[in-house]
Amino acid sequence: MRRNVGYFVVIIHSVVLASLHKDPGIVYVGKYGNYTWPRHDLQAEIPGDIILGALHMVHERSDNKICGPIMPQGGIQALECMMYTLDRINEGDFLPGFSIGVLSKDDCDRDIYGLEQAVDFIRVEHEIPIRNTPTNKTSAQTR
Repeated sequence: MRRNVGYFVVIIHSVVLASLHKDPGIVYVGKYGNYTWPRHDLQAEIPGDIILGALHMVHERSDNKICGPIMPQGGIQALECMMYTLDRINEGDFLPGFSIGVLSKDDCDRDIYGLEQAVDFIRVEHEIPIRNTPTNKTSAQTR
């Protein structure tokens, strides 16, 4: 049973745009030249009772913009592996009564950008769907 297929749309959207040489980021014109800052809403999410935060190098580092081309071997495969593992854990009886979710972001192989993405995990700006349980009657909870 594959219930999280919709969450891969974000990643596939980025891969398709990158393959067409169209960057999904926002281009800023600055004093020292133009640069592209990736969109923060391009992230992979799996709802759950416990939400893990993950940073992956989905894009390579680039000299002329924040994120370079997609890294299919290292970046995409690691993200897919994590999501597949969580699907398998949540499908079975391994954790009866609750599920594990994830909010995964791209750090573009840059320390500074990865730090910004990590700080974004602790901000209370994410609304991740939480599964309804007897102790949790809400359908969404702000993280």
